[in-house]
Formats: sequence, structure tokens, C-alpha cells
Amino acid sequence: MRSIIFKILIIGIIFSITTFAQTTTKMIHHDLAGMELNIYCENPKISFLDNSVYFPGYVDESNPSSPILPSQTLFIAIPPYSKINLEGQILNKRSYNNVSIQSNPSITFSSDSLLTYVPTELDKEYFKSESFPTTDFEIIDYTWIRDFYVVAIKINTHRYYWKTQSLETADQIILKINFLQVSTFENNNSPAALFDESLKDIIINYEYASQFRSFPPVSSVSNDDWIDYSKEYVKLAIPTDGIYKITYNDLISYGINPASINPKTLKLYNKGKQIPVFVLGENDLQFDQSDYIQFWMEKNYNKADYRQIVQTGQDYINYMDRYTDTTFVWLTWDGDIGARISTHNSSSVNSSDTLTSHKVLIHRETDSRLWYYDAVSPRTQLPFWQEMKTFTWQTLGGSGTLSHTFTSPNFVPGTIVNTWTRLISYASNISSDAHKIGSSLNSTVYRDTILYNYKQTVNFKSSFSSDLLITGNNTYRLFGMPTSATVNSSLIDWIDIEYLRYNYASGDSLLITVPDTITTSSMAVRIDNVTSPDTSLILIKIHPVHRIIQNFTISNSTLTFNDTLTAGDKYLLIKNTKTKSPVFKAKKQFVNLHSTSRGADYIMISDKRLQQSCNTYRELINANYGVRTELAFVDDIYDEFNYGYLSAEAIKSFVYYTYHNWTSPKPSYITLIGDANYDYKDIWTPAPSVRKKNIVTSFGNPVSDVWYVTLDSSNINIPQMFIGRIPANTNEELLRYLSKHQNYLNKPFDIWNKSGLFFSGGDPGNISELGLIKAANDSVFNSLIKSSPNGGTGIHFYKTVNPVSNFGPYTQAQIQSAIDSGAAIISYLGHSGTQTWDNGITQVSDLKTKFSNRHPLISDFGCSTGKFAEPDVDAFGENFISGSPYGEAIAYLGNASWGYTSTSLRFPYLFYEQFYKDTVRSIGQAHTLAKIKQFNVSGINDVNRVFNYCNLLFGDPIVSLAVPSRPNLTVSSKNITIVGDQPTDQQDSVLISVKHFNLGRVLVDSFDISISNSFLDTIYFNKTIRERIPLLSSEFQFYIPIKGKIGNHTLTITLDINNTVEEIYENDNNATFSFSVFSTSLKTLEYDDYYGVKKEFLSLLNPVSPENNIINSIRLEVADNNLFTNPISFNKPFDTLITAFSLNQLSTGKRYFWRTKLDSPSKEWSQNYSFKLLGSNFSWFVDREANTQDLIANQILLDSTSNNFILSSLQNNLKLISAGSNEGKYASLQINGDEQLPNTFFWGVGTAILDTLTLRPTSFKFFYYPNPPSGDSLRVYIESLPLGTVIALTICDDGAQSVLGYSGGTPVRNAIKTLGSYYIDSVRYRESWCIIGKKGAPIGSVPEAYTKLFAGPAIIDTSKLVIADSGYVVFPVIDNSTEWLSVTKNDSLLPGTGINYYPLGIKHDNQTDTLSALTFSNNVAPLTGISAVDYPKLRLIAKFRANELKQSPNLTSLGVNFNSLPELALNYQTVGTDKDSLVQGDSIYLNYSFYNVGYVPADSFNALVYLKKGDNSIRKLSDTTIISLAENQKISKSINYKTNSEDGFGDMSFRIYLDSLNTLREFHKDNNYFEIPFRVLKDTTTPVNAATVNITFDDLEISGGELVSPKPRIRFILNYSGTFPIEDTSAVNYYLDNQRIYHTMMDSINLDTIGKKLYMTYKPVLSDGDHSIRVTGKDIIGNNNNEFEIYFSVISELKILQTYNYPNPMKDNTVFTMNLSQIPEELSIKIYTIAGRLIKDMKIPPSDLRIGFNSIPWDGRDEDGDIIANGVYLYKVILKKDGKSVSITEKIAVVK
Repeated sequence: MRSIIFKILIIGIIFSITTFAQTTTKMIHHDLAGMELNIYCENPKISFLDNSVYFPGYVDESNPSSPILPSQTLFIAIPPYSKINLEGQILNKRSYNNVSIQSNPSITFSSDSLLTYVPTELDKEYFKSESFPTTDFEIIDYTWIRDFYVVAIKINTHRYYWKTQSLETADQIILKINFLQVSTFENNNSPAALFDESLKDIIINYEYASQFRSFPPVSSVSNDDWIDYSKEYVKLAIPTDGIYKITYNDLISYGINPASINPKTLKLYNKGKQIPVFVLGENDLQFDQSDYIQFWMEKNYNKADYRQIVQTGQDYINYMDRYTDTTFVWLTWDGDIGARISTHNSSSVNSSDTLTSHKVLIHRETDSRLWYYDAVSPRTQLPFWQEMKTFTWQTLGGSGTLSHTFTSPNFVPGTIVNTWTRLISYASNISSDAHKIGSSLNSTVYRDTILYNYKQTVNFKSSFSSDLLITGNNTYRLFGMPTSATVNSSLIDWIDIEYLRYNYASGDSLLITVPDTITTSSMAVRIDNVTSPDTSLILIKIHPVHRIIQNFTISNSTLTFNDTLTAGDKYLLIKNTKTKSPVFKAKKQFVNLHSTSRGADYIMISDKRLQQSCNTYRELINANYGVRTELAFVDDIYDEFNYGYLSAEAIKSFVYYTYHNWTSPKPSYITLIGDANYDYKDIWTPAPSVRKKNIVTSFGNPVSDVWYVTLDSSNINIPQMFIGRIPANTNEELLRYLSKHQNYLNKPFDIWNKSGLFFSGGDPGNISELGLIKAANDSVFNSLIKSSPNGGTGIHFYKTVNPVSNFGPYTQAQIQSAIDSGAAIISYLGHSGTQTWDNGITQVSDLKTKFSNRHPLISDFGCSTGKFAEPDVDAFGENFISGSPYGEAIAYLGNASWGYTSTSLRFPYLFYEQFYKDTVRSIGQAHTLAKIKQFNVSGINDVNRVFNYCNLLFGDPIVSLAVPSRPNLTVSSKNITIVGDQPTDQQDSVLISVKHFNLGRVLVDSFDISISNSFLDTIYFNKTIRERIPLLSSEFQFYIPIKGKIGNHTLTITLDINNTVEEIYENDNNATFSFSVFSTSLKTLEYDDYYGVKKEFLSLLNPVSPENNIINSIRLEVADNNLFTNPISFNKPFDTLITAFSLNQLSTGKRYFWRTKLDSPSKEWSQNYSFKLLGSNFSWFVDREANTQDLIANQILLDSTSNNFILSSLQNNLKLISAGSNEGKYASLQINGDEQLPNTFFWGVGTAILDTLTLRPTSFKFFYYPNPPSGDSLRVYIESLPLGTVIALTICDDGAQSVLGYSGGTPVRNAIKTLGSYYIDSVRYRESWCIIGKKGAPIGSVPEAYTKLFAGPAIIDTSKLVIADSGYVVFPVIDNSTEWLSVTKNDSLLPGTGINYYPLGIKHDNQTDTLSALTFSNNVAPLTGISAVDYPKLRLIAKFRANELKQSPNLTSLGVNFNSLPELALNYQTVGTDKDSLVQGDSIYLNYSFYNVGYVPADSFNALVYLKKGDNSIRKLSDTTIISLAENQKISKSINYKTNSEDGFGDMSFRIYLDSLNTLREFHKDNNYFEIPFRVLKDTTTPVNAATVNITFDDLEISGGELVSPKPRIRFILNYSGTFPIEDTSAVNYYLDNQRIYHTMMDSINLDTIGKKLYMTYKPVLSDGDHSIRVTGKDIIGNNNNEFEIYFSVISELKILQTYNYPNPMKDNTVFTMNLSQIPEELSIKIYTIAGRLIKDMKIPPSDLRIGFNSIPWDGRDEDGDIIANGVYLYKVILKKDGKSVSITEKIAVVK
């Protein structure tokens, strides 16, 4: 059978959500005996590869070699504790025969973001029965989901029958469920919780299941029966084994008054059990100053046998407790008498034997790393501490040795030394006999060996003679030995060395363990070398019970005591001065989290380090969500649920307890607040520079928060509360998230709420992968975001190969704009690492928007971005939420595990459809329901279980995604536009386009829109239209009459005028839009942009408004080509209003091109203009250089040889077709694709005479069957044709029987031969034949086609070049005339040819009239009879005709003369005020001049001045009529305007209109209008514009959180507009670590008034630690306008931080990245083999380094330039500076 063959990204195969099996269930019958369901299966589309059936949506990596077949899993509520049986009937079944199925792949590790999927063969175990699966239905398991007992049923909708190779699918199923073993149960009528609302989407019979609601069984998790909640307790830490003493002064230091204590009531607890203690002086019932408490206590050892090798799936047993080595005890008092340690009178036991030696166990273990084998397996990626998961010590490969030294004083000769080494397989490329390890004692040659398998854990036990021991240091060696494996690596967890030692005290101290050889008996124990008196010694039995040994004897430095001994008993002798003091942790009264009076819907779990911010955050939840809240701190949870010990299990016990015991409704939301670290003991090596805090621990590795809320004991693992984490480390970080949360709640709905931002990555070497990943995101984008009911928008950036791009065919500006705007959701799919996406998004700041309140939900279902609990690196999940000041996400979904194919790209649609299809709002609810749906559609397997546990929600689960719930119609002035050019006075109307939005949910409904337009405060236009509620936006257009209405217009649009739509907001349904009516605003004074004629000068109108004060000149380039090669350049300062350039150096008779721009490098050139420099005085001229797009030509071309306009040659194509009876029964004769035959369907022969010049057919004749004489008629017709006649003949249907005769040689066939036919005698019944014959042509010399039956039609296809008989050309529009004068032609006519010329008069409304033909005299025709008033524009048309010889006339050029236009103009040079701001009551002078810079006088126009007020209303100030203004003349005017309370204050302007009544025709109208602003102040305060701020550190910009020098040069660069008040020191304030930096503290201050920049330099000396720079802007009256803040760190010590390489494993190359606290004098990177051989030494000069982040690439080659082989290598980064050296060593893998 075929199997899957694919190598893909971990999140590899992508498929549409529609490929999942969906079921619809209808209840037929339901009662206490059972139920009957009708299940409709919408099965996935079947994909075929050859004959192999493939279901990509159902790949299960946890079961390699198993068949890939769809199924459905249903959860059904049944009576508590009952069982069921199933009866089913398949009503509708489909079969697919002769098909094979594919098997699930196996997975091998390729790199940290790539897995290789290896094809497999189907395992025959699956086909021992007739089919797989063997049944239609399976009972998976029984479990509790909240208060409902449910059965999980698997419906095998697809079964494969291997013998017949057939696949059966079920479309409809009747399923009968019978309840069995039903017993009486208690109904649960308690109030339903918030979570219970989701049960309808989980339990398919939920609406019928209320009768089954009961109480789940409760396991005992209280662990508090030792606590008296009314009393105080002191928590004490025991860091090492020993005898501990608590003194009088110790009690005082604990906050206890010893005088108030009855010492007999003192009690000590460890893990809920009372520990016997000794209390000196307690009998007087007073705790005096000399009294003390004494007890034995040891560290927190794991009580289980750590040498035990557990079975697959069981938790690994550690030597010490997994979470802490420290033991905690609790001291309390009052109440009952406390337990006391017993005493033993040594003299009371008689013994005949003496114990002189004891067993010594040396346990060596230094945990430093968490590595384990089989990491690719989904089972391994489950969070549980399974058989291979433990922190280990060392590694050993197929070579090399490890040495461990120890001392063995006073060893007993001639005895056995036993060693045990815990070995764990780590890596191998073979399974059996993969590893071999040897051992020795004080020898360099191994003595013992062990051979074991890959994925195996073993205890390597060796035995040696104690005679090999020496005084001093002994060496135990382990030897790595080769096997047949090329990859061979083992992990070492611990080493035990056990030997016998004489009882010889050292410093009067000795720990004795009774040897295993001792049977229970009374013995004397002798200890030598005891030098202290008995009064100074403590002798205590510490195992198996605590007991003080009394009455021992000391004689000649030998201590002797008697006791009953058993193997393993332990005794401790120490001096009483060597007792230890416990470490005080806390004095507390327990808060009683076990109280059943507590109740909450929402539980916060945090640490008291965050108490302040947690209380504030709780207030936010209380104020906004209407839920009951509880805040629990982890120390209280650990204390009450785990005796004071940190553990994830304690938190789960607490959650479990709250669910089962707190007051109903039961909790629904759990929010963990605080970071975590699975390196519970801070042992990670190499040690991170800053140890990550384990504030609220998570569970397992990969870590899982979801484990806390999977309360069922089955393997179904349904989350039963909504859980998320805010991974804050400080109060500030939590408050940062709180601020985002508050912003999120307060943010008004807008288009952002309906938007999505999508990023798709992938391997650029795998094109299909890129396409598949893109398709997965497209599915969410197109089906959910853009479609109803969301109707949103967004953008999808995806990786491409050609061109190479991480973001697809988008410009950087488009990418940045999308990021700046943000989106409600951001979905990334592709490779990912802990804090990187493979598309170049590597920092949180890369996705920072320009908004302070846009906080997206971000999802990444690939690898590792949810690995927040790593000891040495922060993950994207935590940084986007709270860890980075640039993190804007309100929630982040990321995997703490790897992301597998079958989940990572199945889940996005399942998740996002919860919001956009099913209206789920809470992110936690959506996250949980989508996981359960994934179980439904693809089964309960390890891959889905990994995703369920390890795909984590960062952020508060109660947050509802801000998806609109109602429509929200909105319109804005910025979405109202004029269609086409700016309106002019010549237009009757202007077309307006209005784009309106629905920023809410989409409903099927309509609403009314009101439209009104006002001019000069008068509404003169009203209209109402009706529109449907759009998905996102809709656009409508309408015309507004504007004829003669020059100036400002105000358009008002009102949506839902009748208020029929219930919206989110009702205050955004209105918009106003102002526009001005004027003509086009070109800035030249040319008669025409291309067809003009120049002589001496070229004049340009200066800008209406200044660009800035710097640009005050114009550049002009003139060239004889439109590419401006070798141009003539001009530069000239502005003259007033108009600037003229002399052209006297140009050559007559040439065409020139010119362009212009303001003289600034930042300015773009204008469009290209052109003119012909002629000696003739034409206003307009056209010749061979005409632009063809300006011409309307019909069979006219511009001949490149003669440079004349002539008639064109046509390519006439003739296609002749004959289709016999079996080829379609038709005939065709086409010219240029147009059918010419009047009849194409007949039975016979059709003919047509062809024009030899044009090929056009005439004289059509048809010779039909059954007319008997048709053959003779055709013969006679052919014989009558003159010689040389060209004729086409074609057969339709049949020609032999009907016309030609059955055989060759008939008269008609012979006649056809005279046309040159070669095939005519061969043509038989119903065959196809056609010919283009010529009378008298030799046989075979003419085009002819013939095909036999079934060979297709006979076709002749030929063409000929033909001169047109006639044609015309319409020349470009001639404009800008006030008086038409004449036209001059230059043409030449051959005999019989001709050209007629006509003017086309174009009216103001663009209607065109064809006027009388022009009459030329000496090639000149007058135009004076044409009114320029009636026809302001002309076009000329020339109509050509050829002679009989097909010869064309020639036209060389046309020139036109006319008088041009006036041009009124004013601009910033001619308009000014005496001030730009003033206080109400003051006056301002407006001075303005306007010119006529045109070519004729401007007669009778007006000059109008308006005041535009601060509220956008206007008032007329003056209106002056001008009788005449001659060309090149000006008029100057002045207005004194006094401000007043009626006109108000604020931003105002003067608006000046020339010729507002539009009486003049001009070149431009936009320079008839000018507006000059000014500000009227209500008082004397003047606000300062917010400046933009750039900050550099030693000339480098940082993005935040980076390292900088301890003595940086900090430069503030402020970009401002307007005038900056540098003398106002409060305008902008600077703060370092919230301490203001005064101007006097700055090293320099420079103001660039031209570039509008303020430069300030500051050189502080910074201490080590975190710092911030903040810049705030204030106006003069103290209002804050803006704020900018950046964070950075300083480390003065030379350090290497955060050293990584990516990718790791590498393939061809990698990049080493690190943060440097200082720039070293030398940096080197040395690469070693695992055996220690140096293969590469890279030296990096200081000039290539910077403080902070550095990246150094490596091409994977050694010193010889060779590419290194696969394997594991070490790299060492070494820094040297000032004689000091620091280094760090890391591991790198190479996998090709």
C-alpha cells in the first residue's frame, strides 16, 4: 500500500477546514433507559493519489504505520456511573472499490523547527480482522465533564476492507444507546456556572441531560487535617541534614514571646505529620532563656527508590524531590501536648558482638540540563515527567572518559566496593546495542562494561575490591566505547559508590549506617577517635526512628553503646556545638483556602510579590465583568495543600478543591499571574545571567497550565475551566497588562475590530510548503475575517521565492503601514522558535503599532513561542503580553511544545470560527472549545493531547475578543471623494463618491441615507437613497449640480436617517465634507503641453503655497529627447508669481522636451512637456512627431520612411473551410474572422469570386443536391470564367454524390482541374475539400486542401497585404483660445488622391459639431468664422482617399494660429498678513495683489474675500468688481480685520476668490483662490506642537530593553513644526529613571531652525541595572501633549548574555547571536568536536562589535574550508578585555 512521502515543517500539511468530517445529531428518543440518535455525517472530501485514498486532515503522528482514516468522537451524557452498549444501523453507505489507503508517517528530528516525516508501510496488525476499524462504533472511555458523567464514543465513519481493497463511508447512522448498570444518584440542582454555558457545544445531548446532572466523585486533596486555622505557625526551612536547635532568642526573632508559651505544647510538623522533638527545660512549663528545642531533620529526599527503573509512561524517580531540596517544618504551640523524641539507655542492652565498621554511600549528582531521548514523539511532548525526563549531569559518547574522584578514609580492606551509574540513552541512529560504557576504579583501563539499547535507562553496577582503594583521592572512571551506531550519546544522572569504613570519628562526628550483612540482633557499636567528653556529645538514632542514645561509655577515645541493630539503621554522633539553626521563612496564620464558604467564578493565582498589582487588577475584573472573584497566593496554596512545599500538584489540588467544595456556582476562570521556570532549583547550566523567577509554577516539561484544569482522571483530558496566564515578573509588568486590558475595554469599536493581519512563513526551499501554509491562513482570512457575519478586512503577508520575500508582493511601506495600523487578530503560520518567526519577525517591537489602544490577539501554532518557562530565554508569548514594553497583545496563543502537522494548521480555523461563526466572545472559552472540537473531529490521540495540554493562552482568559456584536454604520469626511479632477466652473455637476462602513456585525437589513449640499450657507441639494448593510464598506455615487458655484461647498451625509438599525454607536452616522469648485490647476502657461510652438521664453507659475521657507527657486531641464539625456539645465530664483526662462540657445526646427521642479533634492520632476521650436508663428503644430495616443486614426498610419500621414496597408486574412458529413457538415469563408458566406450549411459546393488585391469575396454561387444539373451548372460556370479569375470552392456535407460525381474524370471535375486542382479526382463521398483556384493555373500550383473521412475539416488559411481605399485621422484637441485665426497645411497629392479637412467644434459641454470643410488658399484656411465662445476647443479631421492604383496622399503637418487666454493669479508671494496669531480683540491686516499673467486682457471679474472661522463657518469680508486688467498687470488691495467675540477664536483663515462668478476663461482656476491661515487666541497661552523624538546611544538607535554603555553619549533629536520655544524649559521635559534632566545638565543644546530639529546631548554615568529615558511634551499652560519612553540596561562587568545560534540544528550555515555588556578587545568563537578537537577559530575585531545585540554568521566550514559533517559540536565564545577573560560554551548540532 502507498504511504505518505513528505518532508515538511513541524506544522506541515495544510488543509481546508471543510475537509473535516462534521456531524449533525438529531435526538429521536431519550429516556432513562437510553436514547436513539440520528447522526448525519458530512464526510470529508476524498483525495485520490493514483488509486490511493488520502485524508490529510487526519494524519496522526502518534501512531505511525496505522491507517489514516477519518472518524468522529462524541461526548454523550449518561446516568452517573452507568455503562452503555451500542446498537447502530448505517442507513446510507458509500463504497470505493480497488483503492488502497495510506499510513501515518513516523517522525525523525531534523532541527529545532523542522521534523522529517518518514514514509511507512501499513502495519499488518491492523488487518487481522476483515476490516479496520473492526466496528462502526467504539466506546473510548467514561469520564466526568463538570457535573455530567459522559461516555466518549468514536464513530468510525470510514472503514477499510483490506481483502477486497474497498473503502466504506457512512453518511447517515441510527445509533441506539442503552444504559446499563444504572444506579440511584443524587440530582445536582446547584446554580450553573459560567463554564456550563459551553457544555451545549461539548455534550451532544446537553438539552436532555439535565436529569443526569449529579456530583462527581471527590478525591481527598485537602492535606490540611494537621492545621488549626485559629493558631499561628512558624515556617522553617531545613537546607541540609543535621540536628537542629531552636533557642529562646530564635523564638524572639520569629516574632514569638517565649514567656507566653507552655513548652510542653510545642509541636513540629513535617508533611502533615508531627515530628518528635527534644525540649530542654520544659518540665517547669516555662520556656526560659537557657531552654531550647532540638530535633533531627534531613533534606527533602525522594522517599521512593530512586534506583528503580520505571515503566514506559511512568514518572521518573529522582534522588531528591523534583521541586526543592529543602525540607520545610512548621512550629506551633498551645493546645495538646507535643510529641517528644524518645531516649534509649545504652546500658540496658547486653550484647556479645561488636559493630566496628559501617556502610558508606557516596552519591554524586550535579543536575545541570534537561535533555531526553525521543523528543520527536508526541507521547514525549506530553507534559508529564515520564521515564526519560529528568535533569541530568553529564554526557558520554562513543569515546572519551569521565573521571570522578572521591576519598575513602578508614576503608575496610578485603571488602567489596560497589558502584552504580544511572545511564540514560540520549541519541542514536540504531535501536539495539546502541551504547556501550565501561568503568574502572583507580585505573585507566576499563574493567567492566554494559551494552544497552537506544531509548533505554539502565543502572550500570560494577563491583571492585576495596584493596584497589588508596588513601587520598580515588578515581572512578567511565569510558565511552564505540558501537555500530554513528550517533551515540548517553546521559549520566548520578553515580553511587558504596564501601565499608571503620567506625573512626572525624572531629568527634560520624554517621553510621548499619551494613546490609547485619541481621537484627543486639550488638555493641564501637566508635574510635572520640576526643570529647560525653557531656559535649550528642548520639542519636535517626533511622528508622528518632531516639536519643544515653549512657554510652567513652574509654581511651573509644565510644561504645549497645542497641538492637538492623541493616540500614542509622546513628549520628556529633558534638553539641555542631547543631544547626533552621532558616526562618514566615510566621503566619493560615488563610483557610479550604473554607467551603468561599466561592468564585474567577480565581486569580499569584505570588505576594505581586500583591499590590494583583489587588488593583482584581478591582478591574470586579468592575467590568460582574463575576465573583478570589485572589489566592501560591505560598498559601503550597502551605495548605502541600505542607509548604512548592509544587504544581499543590496548585492543581487547590483548583480541584475549589471546584468540588467551594460555594456554587463553581469556578469557571483561572488566571495565573506570574512567570514560571521549570528549572525549579536554579541549576541550569550554563547559568543564565539573570535567573528567571518561578513565581507561579507551571507543570511538567514541556510546561502545561492546562493540566491544572483537566480534572478528570481518564485519558480524555477535557479542560474543565478556562485558564490563562499573565506571565508578569514585577508589579510594573502586571500593571502594564492591566493598562492594556483597560484600554481594550475602553477602546471604541472601529475598523480595527474587524481586521486581521496574517503572516505565513515556511521553508523557501519547499515551494509546495509555502503554498500550503499560505492556503491555511487564507482559509481563516477569506472564510472568517472577510465573510459574513464579520465582513472584515486585513492583509496577508506570505513568503515567496521569486522574488525572494518574507512578506510577498508588498512594498516596505505597505508592510509597515499594516503593522502600524495593527489588527484585532494576528495569525502567524510557519516555522517558529522561542522568540522568532521565520519571516524575520524576531522582536516584539517588530509588530508595534502607532496606536496606544490597539491590542491584538496573536496566535502562532508552530513551535516553542509558548515556551515561557525556559530557564534561559523569554518566549514571544510572555514578551508580547507583559515582558516587553513594546508588547501590545491582549492575548497570545503559543505552543510550549513542538507544533505537529496535524494540529498546528488544523487548529487556526477551529479556534477563530468560535468568534466569527459561533459568536463565542471569551478568548479562554474559544480556546477550550476549539480544543474539544479538535478531539471531536480528529480523535483523542497523543498529538491532540499534546496540543490540548501545551498550547497555552497568555493573557486573561476572561477577556472577550473585541468582535462587534451589532452593526455599526459610520461615515467620515475622509471617505468622501470627488470622482475625477477637481470640479470647475465649466461643469454642470460634480460626481461625488461616498464610502461608508459597517464597523460592526453584518445583518441582512437596509437603511436610508440622507444627502444634502450647501453653498454659501444655503442648502440647495437634497437626496435620499436606500442601501443594504455592507460587509465592511459600500460605496455609492451621485451628482451634485455645481454650475457657477465657485468656492467652498459643504456636503452632509447622514446614515440610517430613520434610526431603524440598532447599532453599537449612534453618534458616528454623520459626516460633512467641504470642497471647492475651480478649474484644473496646471502651472504652465503653454498653449498646449505637447503641440505648442516656442520662441524666446518659457514661463512658469510659481507655487500657490510655499513648500517651506528653504525652497525658493526653480529648476528647469530642456532636452531633445524624452529621457533627458544630456539636458540643458536652468536654475532660477522665484520671480514674483511667475518665473520666465530664456530659450535663445535652442536650435530651430527641433522638438524639445522639458520638465521642471522646485529646486530641492527631495522633489520629484514634473510631468514631461514638449514643444517644437519653429521659425513660423504657430500657436499649435502637429507633424510626424504626434503622439499616436492623441490621434484617432482609421486606416491611417504615420509612415516612418516619409514621415507623412498616409493610408495604411491592411492584412486581409482569408480562411476557407470544408467540413464533410463526419466533420461537422459546414462550410466557411472568413475574412479577418468575419463570415462571408451567406449560407454555411448546405449539401453541395459553394463558390465565390475573390478580389486579387484584397481577397474579398463577391458573386457567391451555390450548387446544391438534389438538383440533378448542379454538376453541369458548376462546369458551365467555371468554363465561362475569364482566364486569371480567382475563385474559391468549398464542399459542405458532401460534394461527390451531389455535384462532382462518384468517380474521377467527370466533366465537372475536369473543369475544376482548369483552376489548378490536384486533388479533385480523389474526392469521394462525404469527404472534405476546398480550393482557391485560378482559371488557367497549372495543376497543383494553387492553395488546395483535402481530407478523408474522420480526418478533420479541410482548411486553407492565407492572407494578403492591402492598401486601404480611404481613411481619416482626427488630430489632438486644440484648446486655450479666445479667438480662432487660421490653419496652415503641408500635404502632397498624387493624381486621383485627395485629403479633405474639417474642423470639429467642441462646445463647453464637450458635445462635438462637425463644421464646414475648410477652404485653403496657398495652403492656408481661415478659422475666423468659428466662434471661440461657442467652440472653445477644436479638433481637425483629415479625410484621405486613394486612387484606383491604391496609392495614398501624403500629409506632412498642420499648424493653427489663435489668440490665447487671460490668466488671473495670486499666491503666497502676493498675499500676506502682518501677523500669524493674535488675541481676540486685536486687528490683523490682509494685504494681497493679483495679476493677469495671460496673453489677453481680463475683463470684468470680481475679487471676493471670506473669513473662515474656527468652527468651519465662513463670513464674507469684501467683494470687489474689476472692469479690466491688462496682460502682465496687477491690482493690490488691503483689508483690516478686527477680531471679535462673534467670530470666535481658534484656527481661522482668509479665503480670497478671483472671478468667483466664473466670467473668464483661463488656463487655470486653482490660482484664483488662496487661503491664508491665522490663529485667534482666547488668552495668551500658545500651545507647543508635539515634537517627534529620536534617541540615540553612542549614535545607535535601540529598540528597547537593550544593553548600553555605562557612560553613554545620549542624544535627543526633536523634530518639530512651526517655531520651537527653546527658551521655554518646560516645553519638553527629559527624565532619566524618573529624575528630571534639566537643561543645565545637558552637555550641548543646538537648534536647527532650517531643518526644524532640536539637538540635545547628555552624558550620564549609569549604574548597573535597568534604566529608562522618558521625554514628555507640555504646552505653556501645563497640558501634557505627548510622551516617549524607552528602556535599557547597563552591565559594567564584561559579560556574554543570551548566547544562541539559529538555526540549531543547522544545515548549511548558522548565525551566532549574543548580547555584550562591553565591547571586548578580542572576541573569538572556537568550534570543537564533541571529543574536544578544535576545527574552527573565528576572530571578530572590536570594530565589528557593539554593546548589546551582535550577530556573527558562520558558513559551516572548518579551518581547511571543508563543510563539517553531521554530528554534535561545541562552540565556545571567549571575550578578553583589560586582562580579564570570560567565556561561555554551548552545543550545536549539524543535520544535513
